[in-house]
Amino acid sequence: MPGTSTDGKRLALAFLSFAALFFLGCLAGSVFPHLFARFLTRVVADTFEAVGHLERLSGTALLPVFLLTFVYLKNFLVAALCFLGARPTRGIFPGVVCLVNGLVLGWLGAVLAEAGVSPWRYAGALAPHGVVELPAVFAASALGMARTGGGATRQFAPVACALLVAACIEVFVSPHVAKVVGLT
Repeated sequence: MPGTSTDGKRLALAFLSFAALFFLGCLAGSVFPHLFARFLTRVVADTFEAVGHLERLSGTALLPVFLLTFVYLKNFLVAALCFLGARPTRGIFPGVVCLVNGLVLGWLGAVLAEAGVSPWRYAGALAPHGVVELPAVFAASALGMARTGGGATRQFAPVACALLVAACIEVFVSPHVAKVVGLT
């Protein structure tokens, strides 16, 4: 783990840079949805198809467990790849991941807005798990940039724990919030 104040500043700058790329993606996706529609429509459809397969395979009683496992492992894999790929790619890999994730969320928000869904409802449904999940991915990316070799497991452990909390919120809380805000 970084030990000096200079290391802490670099870590904070890296974190903020990855967060900025995410928000830039959100802005681009929401302002120019037509540019990304062809590609992102397929990506979102594939995601919903995977969740649908999970629902059919698991039955209703085990669905929350399967969804929790699916969501956690997907997010864990993304964060681990950002962590491990940050230094070798000089931040390009996690930067692209953050940008594309923002692009998808911004585009989906624009699509929902065109369908008459308030952006506040959309944001309200994502916020409960997003406020934990997104900083965890940004932290994984920043920690990967600062990584100097040893202690990778110790450095990544808090990210893995935060992602588990985010997955629990996404599966058990966010759907109820989506109903409350009128998204579903």
